[in-house]
Amino acid sequence: MFALITPDIWRLADVFGSVRLSLVAVGSVAATAATVVIGVLSL
Repeated sequence: MFALITPDIWRLADVFGSVRLSLVAVGSVAATAATVVIGVLSL
C-alpha cells in the first residue's frame, strides 16, 4: 500500500506509458505466480 503513495511510482507510470506499464504489471504477476508455484512444488 505504501508504494501507491510514493511519487516514484507515479513518475515511472508517466515515463513508461500504458503499454509498457501493462507489460510490467503482467510480468510482475507472472513472477509472483512462478514464485508461489516453485515454493509449493519444493515442499
